[in-house]
Amino acid sequence: MKTISVNNDYREVVFEYTTEDGKTLPILFREWFNPPRIQAKFDDNFAVCNGYPDVATMVEQTVGLGTMLIMFGGVPDWIDVDRQGQFMFVGAYSNLNLN
Repeated sequence: MKTISVNNDYREVVFEYTTEDGKTLPILFREWFNPPRIQAKFDDNFAVCNGYPDVATMVEQTVGLGTMLIMFGGVPDWIDVDRQGQFMFVGAYSNLNLN
């Protein structure tokens, strides 16, 4: 992983994921300092790394867009990731696990 920026709140790093066909996809992570938290940019590259062709398909095949709209008002840009690779959306009033 390569650090691309650091500020008082978090550090951003890029992990380069290589697909089976040899394509390199950058995955952006934020490591928050206080409280400690890791987030990944929830984009098509993240979806491909998790076996989906894009974000829209990942959302529909996991929880559905309707659920996202009700719980978060849309599809969030960032998703929380724990150190074991589990991920979930964290909202002000609810959490949604995609694993």
